[in-house]
Amino acid sequence: IGCNANVDLDRILTMYTKNNGGPVTYVSIQYPDPHFKKAHQKRRVVTPELVQTLAKFVQSGCDVFIQSDIKEVFDDMREKLREHGKTYFFDVVP
Repeated sequence: IGCNANVDLDRILTMYTKNNGGPVTYVSIQYPDPHFKKAHQKRRVVTPELVQTLAKFVQSGCDVFIQSDIKEVFDDMREKLREHGKTYFFDVVP
């Protein structure tokens, strides 16, 4: 499913699950933030709210793949997942 995750994800996943869409078993967030400067951090895609939305719908053991070409953005995404999704997501770095 592709969408503006901060606006539509909860609504789309609610409809998906209510219509027997099956479990969410994999989440991929790749290169989410074209505005990576500190002044634009409030516009980041991976927010505590997004992590909580994902946590509502993912299956236990769900893989969350995050990728960025900017280390600070990657570290911020990983920290948000660790801090706000620690009950649902486990950090595995190969």
